Amino acid sequence: MKSILPLFFAASSASAQICFERDPALPVVGGSGTRIALGDFDADGDLDLATTTWDHQTFNSTLRTRLNLGDGSWSGETSYTIPLTIDHLGFVDVDGDGADDLLVAAYDLYLRRSLGASGFGPAVTLLAGPVGDVVAADLDNDGDLDLAVSRGGEVVILHNQGSGTFIAVPGPQGDAVSIAVGDFDGDGYGDLAVVDIYLHELRITLNDGAGGFPGTPALYGLSMTPRFVLARDLNGDGLCDVAVGHSAGRINVLIRTPGGFAPGIEYPLGHQVFAMTAADLDDDGDVDLAAIAYGDLSILLNAGAGSFAVSVLDAGDSAGRLARGDLDADGDEDLALLGISGAVPWRNCARSGTPTCFGDGSASACPCGNASPVGADAGCLHSLGTAGTLRAGGATSLAADSLVLRGALMPNAPALYFQGTSAIDSGLGSVFGDGLRCAGGSVTRLGIATNSGGTSRFPDAGQQAVSLAGGVAVPGERHYQVWYRNAASFCTPAGFNLTNALRVVWRP
Repeated sequence: MKSILPLFFAASSASAQICFERDPALPVVGGSGTRIALGDFDADGDLDLATTTWDHQTFNSTLRTRLNLGDGSWSGETSYTIPLTIDHLGFVDVDGDGADDLLVAAYDLYLRRSLGASGFGPAVTLLAGPVGDVVAADLDNDGDLDLAVSRGGEVVILHNQGSGTFIAVPGPQGDAVSIAVGDFDGDGYGDLAVVDIYLHELRITLNDGAGGFPGTPALYGLSMTPRFVLARDLNGDGLCDVAVGHSAGRINVLIRTPGGFAPGIEYPLGHQVFAMTAADLDDDGDVDLAAIAYGDLSILLNAGAGSFAVSVLDAGDSAGRLARGDLDADGDEDLALLGISGAVPWRNCARSGTPTCFGDGSASACPCGNASPVGADAGCLHSLGTAGTLRAGGATSLAADSLVLRGALMPNAPALYFQGTSAIDSGLGSVFGDGLRCAGGSVTRLGIATNSGGTSRFPDAGQQAVSLAGGVAVPGERHYQVWYRNAASFCTPAGFNLTNALRVVWRP
């Protein structure tokens, strides 16, 4: 049974909201879960899943992969035995073929190239161990992804030669339990941030412009034992900041200034930090943080200026690992947690559904040359010179439907929200009035709203939930659109237009 986990709190003077749908666990067997990663290794546009387990009796690890089927479900698993414990698991397209390849650190660093839906090729050793953390970035700005690898008391740079073969060169010296890449001096090249678990310090080493790091690092002392480091612009000033996760159960946020870093702000989480990531979790345009701290999922929503509001959710099952990415192609960042019972997708409800059938020329042509700008993801232009949009947020669960359809950029006039069971002309739509009708099949009128300030929503106060109004009784796909009045003489005599469509997959 899926549970809906809403979290509400005030940040600064504005109201911030975040909501997750927690899917049933994808089980892992034969040992304890140790690593989790997301990547598109069959090149179909969806993020697939990989997990590893450690068997304490055989001393072997098992790598398990599942394909994302694009409708909220997953394929059966494919497994590979690896005769060592795994210290790093990640996906990166090393050869530029559009399919993510697999990087595994099991003492040595191995590459397994993607074979698409068939799985992965044999393991190729990239670097002898002992290997710890691995991060992928284009360090020499040649268009392919290089690797920065912590090995013993040094960082090794693996320069990609363009086809997924690498040349190893020395990087910064010193222990690095975790590595992050960010442009700390504004020259357009990725610099290195590492944290040292023994010296309790953050080191920043600048890129020389050719993917080398010969300079003396800038050192910043940390008050606790660091385990993870992330590099992102956390306060929106264009400078790269740093967040450090500590064994002592704290996240330390260091804001970059022209002269270095401001004194760090500590956020206590209560337990040791096992994993952390950065993403815009509430869809407000700034970077939030998420961390696993001994079974709890801590969400740090950015309240502006690099300060954060912390809420803690029970992740259950002694969750210890974390990955993030858009699992359902709806435009927001989801999470995947790994615990004892398996991998658990947590779907973000900040956005729901996938916008489709745009009036920008990518679908059928608008009737009067009234195409909307490419990238607007809207319908056809109306008489006010803009094009109506349809977006949604909330949970698309039939057991706990909180979906809200939101129309915007329309004239202040009546608007009909309606549902279809299929997409017209395979999603291209057909000319209807001044726009394109895209939601077809069996059509259901959901309700009429009157736009104010160009916007409206369904359901509003007192109206049925979307799934009830649309008669959606079993999981499946539906298509939504807004048909609105545009009485001004503009395009055709019809006097109406439509937003883009929205594809929603309803789940149990």
